[in-house]
Amino acid sequence: MLYPVYIHNDDNSAFGMIVADFPGCYAASDDFDGIPAAVQESVELYFADELRSVPLPTSPAHFSGAAFTGGLWALIDIDLTKLK
Repeated sequence: MLYPVYIHNDDNSAFGMIVADFPGCYAASDDFDGIPAAVQESVELYFADELRSVPLPTSPAHFSGAAFTGGLWALIDIDLTKLK
């Protein structure tokens, strides 16, 4: 399922990602091509420790604030069948 992910990158650093529909779920990747795998891994870890319901994706327009400035939004396909 496609979920909005906020991606930011400061000079000389990894790409940082916020999986906005899952509060507190963050990911990082050293290169742009590794973003989808890093997001999938972070989401799997996010759901591994607690029983949480998986929300439906929302629009990036739903999210605002300082955490969502200076980067870009992408829709990342998250394989929900891998969540425990």
